Amino acid sequence: MTLRNSSVFLFDDIRVEPKTFRAFKAGQLIQLEPKALRLLLFLIENRDRLIEKEEILDAIWSGTHVTENALTREIGKLRKILGDDPKAPKYIQTVHTRGYRFIAELAEANGEGTRASAELEDEEARPESFRAAQPVVAAAPLPFEGTTAKRTHSYRLITTVITIAIALVVISGIVLWKRRSATIPPPVLAANSVAVLPFKTSVAGEEYLGFEIADALVTRLSNSTKLTVSPITGALHYSQFSQDPLTIGHLIKVNYVLYGEMDRTHQHMSTHLIRVSDGVSLLDESYDEKFDDIFKLEDALCAKVLHSLLVTLDHEETQGLQKRYTENQQAYEAFLKAHFFMSKLTPAGIDKSIDYFRQAIDLDPKYAMAYAGLSDAYMILRRFGVPPSDYVPKSRAAVMKALELDETVAYAHSMLGRIAYQYDWDFPRAEREYARARELNPKLVHNWYAFYLLTMNRVAEAEAEQQKFDAF
Repeated sequence: MTLRNSSVFLFDDIRVEPKTFRAFKAGQLIQLEPKALRLLLFLIENRDRLIEKEEILDAIWSGTHVTENALTREIGKLRKILGDDPKAPKYIQTVHTRGYRFIAELAEANGEGTRASAELEDEEARPESFRAAQPVVAAAPLPFEGTTAKRTHSYRLITTVITIAIALVVISGIVLWKRRSATIPPPVLAANSVAVLPFKTSVAGEEYLGFEIADALVTRLSNSTKLTVSPITGALHYSQFSQDPLTIGHLIKVNYVLYGEMDRTHQHMSTHLIRVSDGVSLLDESYDEKFDDIFKLEDALCAKVLHSLLVTLDHEETQGLQKRYTENQQAYEAFLKAHFFMSKLTPAGIDKSIDYFRQAIDLDPKYAMAYAGLSDAYMILRRFGVPPSDYVPKSRAAVMKALELDETVAYAHSMLGRIAYQYDWDFPRAEREYARARELNPKLVHNWYAFYLLTMNRVAEAEAEQQKFDAF
């Protein structure tokens, strides 16, 4: 099921917002459990046709064995809250022994969303930054449905108590964080902090290539403990507004900015490295460079930047700088394109990103990093109203495959930690995965780790996490 981005569904005095995952009746927020709301959205999206019970069970209770009684109870809840009479239905019609049909006269509008939804969209666009915690209730996993009414009632009660407790912890954490953050000094600028801007390209339609080179350089240079490299998303945000590199450096608060121009047709490239404090150029070269070997191109650029900054690497850092998760150049370029389109955070961009990650995997079935990226791309589908039952199993399968192929991929551990925390409520597993990710890559920035810390009421650690990466 794919919900239309920014659509709002209206029937009678009821308003359903897939984007914000909320429903209103007569202007008042309806207190619907996540599962019931997912069921309502599924019925709406498949309106005017008979939906067999098995199809609904597969969609809403995917991967969990339940009986039809579970579906009957959820339908009953919806009818009660919406004010629908099963004997004379206005919204949900029962087809005896078969399934259900959504029959309400529906209007569809392009909603602008509430302030909360706008803030959520803005936060999602900043994946490397610390963001205010979202309500844990909406992120709760599906509770197991037993085969008896007594068991179901018990699990529902337990789930409700846990949900309320966690929500209170998060709210308390946010309040404490806001109070204490006012007295926390701003992050200290790292001595060798660098931002890499997307390289400008001379051919229209090849913008992805300039992003690819910058993204790859960020990843490679981040292996040095002597450099703090700003995430590509921050540089991309400012470069879209045609700001000059020096201004961008001041805005991102880095010491150095690396940028360049490239002409693939004429095999020509120029690179520039400037010091932000005084605008002095440390690297200003123009040369012919073959684009048929992207690995050699990256190696050459990294060496020039490190030499210009007088940075030397120890043996372990050199190995990290040279580490590649694939030797297949076509697979690697497909991976870089996938990251380029994923950074756009649009429905079309995410679809293309998923396609390119799959292409990279087809070219190199052992490409663990591509599986980790695919897992991340699936998770972003939540921004566009896609229910967890559609994307979480796919994301989980991709990240588990990544770790099966290579247990040392920090990116994969951070994704698995997010799934364990946000959807499974398996907090010990989340802690282990985040810890392993940090062990493998101490510089790894993952905003959901901060959410996890707040949920665990470890406010001081959450603050430290925010401080550590606030400048980026």
